[in-house]
Amino acid sequence: MKVMMIYAEQNKNRGSFTSVAKRYAYFWEVHAYLQRYFDVTPVDAILPSVTLYALSKKLTLQGYDAVVMCIRSNNIERSLEYANFFKICRPDIRVIVYGDVVSLLPQFFKQLDYIDAVVTGGDYELSISSYLSYVEDADSQKLTGVYVCE
Repeated sequence: MKVMMIYAEQNKNRGSFTSVAKRYAYFWEVHAYLQRYFDVTPVDAILPSVTLYALSKKLTLQGYDAVVMCIRSNNIERSLEYANFFKICRPDIRVIVYGDVVSLLPQFFKQLDYIDAVVTGGDYELSISSYLSYVEDADSQKLTGVYVCE
């Protein structure tokens, strides 16, 4: 399974504060685990060269099966904008969200029609891996720590 993993840039109305330690723990550690089992491309959109247009073009042309989005309080607005746009560009793609805000407000994310799976807490790496394996083979294992939206 080919997966794009994204940490969207901060909301437009927030300052440019970035906690490197938290960013590492929430994004890069999860990426390091997932890349052992899946073809994962990390995209840290804090870089000015990363635009929504470039991401959607890459997503469309390079055949990704899923997008995993790390959502925190400082990037919720941009993350949801990205997720919605990706689903418009590629209705078949799976959009999975995780992060501290997602764990705190899972009901909010569950009702969004452009989200396919919500990691509801626990170990992000195992929950995301569980869902991606489930998508590859529905009989592969029991889903843990993730809510599948319908």
